[in-house]
Amino acid sequence: MTSDAVYRLLEKKIILGHLKPRERLPESALCRRLKASRTLLREVFRRLEGAGLVTLQPNRGVAVRDFSPSEVGDVYQTHQIRYIAWLSPARVQRSIREHKTILMALVRRDGAALWRVVRAHLAAEREDYRRILPVGDCLDHAPDFHRPGAG
Repeated sequence: MTSDAVYRLLEKKIILGHLKPRERLPESALCRRLKASRTLLREVFRRLEGAGLVTLQPNRGVAVRDFSPSEVGDVYQTHQIRYIAWLSPARVQRSIREHKTILMALVRRDGAALWRVVRAHLAAEREDYRRILPVGDCLDHAPDFHRPGAG
């Protein structure tokens, strides 16, 4: 397997929850199972760490990243942004369509399609958040329907 293929496989398993927070990723077992060299796997681990998906623990190996209580709180901020995005009727309709597509992939047990639609859905949400509340910008630059008290 190539470095990119191993990265995508492990990324997918972590994001979909097949590999759980704090679960160790034993290097030798993964090398055998993926038919990958230690050098390649270590490169992938560094990329996954850079993406915030694993932690490299000196003398202990690699583990799927866990979330601290403050990071869980940050996800609750995320919910505030999601609420603001849902004030747009067009965004609600698009999200409903995307969720139906996700459900259909689940019904068909089509893992590849599921992975594609979930990634696209999350990317679209991230762009919506950036558009609605640009990082570093003041709320005054957001569209009128998002301002507190706006009708």
